[in-house]
Amino acid sequence: MQLTEINIYPVKSLGRVQLSQSSLTDRGLMHDRRWMIVDEHNQFITQRKIPSIAVIQPQLTDRELILSHPNGSSARVPLVSDGGEEINVQIFDQICLAISHQNHSTELNNWLSNILGLTCKLVYMPDQSHRFVKEKYGAADKIVSFADGFPYVIIGEASLNYLNQKLENPVPMTRFRPNFVFSGGEPHEEDKWSQIKIGTVHFRAVVQWGRCMVTTVDQNTGVKETEPLKTLNTYRKKDDKVVFGMTLIGPSSGIVSVGDLIEPLS
Repeated sequence: MQLTEINIYPVKSLGRVQLSQSSLTDRGLMHDRRWMIVDEHNQFITQRKIPSIAVIQPQLTDRELILSHPNGSSARVPLVSDGGEEINVQIFDQICLAISHQNHSTELNNWLSNILGLTCKLVYMPDQSHRFVKEKYGAADKIVSFADGFPYVIIGEASLNYLNQKLENPVPMTRFRPNFVFSGGEPHEEDKWSQIKIGTVHFRAVVQWGRCMVTTVDQNTGVKETEPLKTLNTYRKKDDKVVFGMTLIGPSSGIVSVGDLIEPLS
């Protein structure tokens, strides 16, 4: 089996950035979901609430995060914070520390608010903010970015191919927003794993990932549909959840590259 894709999503629920190589950090891949959009009550905003948010495309340079919309407009913010207000933001049932970019926030937040049609702002998770993986998964010492619950999600191409054989209109892997995609193995090969090695980096598999309505959002148009969740409900239910893909936790450093071999360790 071989790693074929590395994806990061710098801003939670916005578009992806594909990489050929990425560094691991204490909370996931570098720059993955370190930014998030919150409403006027500092509650997180995702495609669950506004599906059209999916079409905002991020781009990373050495110095900036650039956000672009299909209408031709864009906004930018520095990768390194220039100071800003510290606030507590809510993501699901967790509260954690975030900051806004002081010298760029007004223009950027007005841009976001106009596009989304509600008052909102972009916040950043600084290094001193520690949002922990939930204790029940045996990883209480691990922290995570603004990702839903775990630092990494991995899915096999065979799993998607098996699903698409059941669909009238096949869907791309982007519907599932994985960090890692791999070739080889059987459909849902990842379900069997407890520990794996990607290249030279060891990861622990945690739990099959429960999927939500975000899988029904066309990531290119921001339009919500019924598939593939409808079909997945017929054969991928576990504990009243639809599961597709495996969550991982890993070390605080290391490098993964497209082409790395994937080896199950147990």
